[in-house]
Amino acid sequence: GKSALLNRLAGVRKVKSENKAGVTKNLQWVRVPGFDLLDSPGIIPAKLLTQEIAVHLAICDDIGEASYDTILIAAALLDEVRKVGFSMPSYVDLSGFRTRYGKVVGTMSGEEYIWRLSQDAFMGNELACATRILDDWRKGRLG
Repeated sequence: GKSALLNRLAGVRKVKSENKAGVTKNLQWVRVPGFDLLDSPGIIPAKLLTQEIAVHLAICDDIGEASYDTILIAAALLDEVRKVGFSMPSYVDLSGFRTRYGKVVGTMSGEEYIWRLSQDAFMGNELACATRILDDWRKGRLG
């Protein structure tokens, strides 16, 4: 990405860089011989991105965490899984959530599911709960 290129141009590691999106959280100026360069978080042109596409990209971890609210994205994932699970049961096995977390998705909204699960299993920490749900989904632990 941009950060890796900037480090290469500088000849030393000046900014944090990893082989995944979303590592750069803030703007950072870096001086290299003859230039001042600005490292920035990734940008997706607004004209190419609807809110629905942005949510799906975030669910799949294809845009950096600095670009979205983790709790809202996990809630959107749960809402989508529930909707597909009820309309096309052969596409989504909702039992993975019950097996993993001991709580049926049922008719709860994604936000309510996260709130209830966070109260039962995460000492009320909704962010930790949402992060776990997204991580488990991305790693295929939910079926």
